[in-house]
Amino acid sequence: MQISTQKKRGSMPTPSPLLKNIAIVALAVLIACPWKEAFGLSAGPRLGVRAIYQAEQTEERSADFDLLLSNTVAVLQDRLINRGFFQAAVTRDGTDRIRVIIPDIQTDNEILDILCIPARLEFKDEAGNVLIEDKDIKLAHAYYDYGAYMVYIELTPEGAELFALATAANLGRVITIEVDGEIISAPVVNSVITGGSAIIESPGMTAEEATRLAMLIHSDGMPLRIERIETTFIAITPGMIMPNPGRTLAQTNALYQWLPVAMQLLLRLLWP
Repeated sequence: MQISTQKKRGSMPTPSPLLKNIAIVALAVLIACPWKEAFGLSAGPRLGVRAIYQAEQTEERSADFDLLLSNTVAVLQDRLINRGFFQAAVTRDGTDRIRVIIPDIQTDNEILDILCIPARLEFKDEAGNVLIEDKDIKLAHAYYDYGAYMVYIELTPEGAELFALATAANLGRVITIEVDGEIISAPVVNSVITGGSAIIESPGMTAEEATRLAMLIHSDGMPLRIERIETTFIAITPGMIMPNPGRTLAQTNALYQWLPVAMQLLLRLLWP
């Protein structure tokens, strides 16, 4: 046991006039500046739109409907990001619907209809001639075989005839696969394909790459046909949408944690 004398706590030194002026300016900036908006954290709820889309179920796709619905969600999210809606959120709504929430939209924006428009899929030869298109593709999916990921394509009866002629005429040449004019794959024809199905493979293709390629090829670039059945304009809170690009959740939490501390320090400088 030991006895010690309690040390007297020193008082905070009086800040200089210059330091006080700096603190006053900093405090004024913190109060006046819309710092929450600057960091994507609105002081109040933002306005936006919530749209519900109904996915079409067909007998030929009933077995894979759950997977196709998830792939359709991914396609819609990509379309929104590509059009600058980085905070839009796309999720499944029940077993056959998709919910889309887009902040900062207060009218019936055309993006809500663009999401439903199927992309144009075309297989072209080296001269740019269209060989087959979306209506000729019955299904496409990624799968793993012989130690590699690849994409399996099944054609309609009419598409199978066209593709047999196309591959015979382009043996050893490149056939490009394009979605809305953008080349998504450029395989070389290794054999004449007469069975109504084909395999697209590429050295080093990952599971994600194979899934994405199959998703884009799959019947008009959209795995399932969807129809907008409900549109509601709502107040949006941060938990309903995607995080602001470039800012992680940890950064957001740090902002909330350290801002009060900084304000307390400034207040102590002003009024010790």
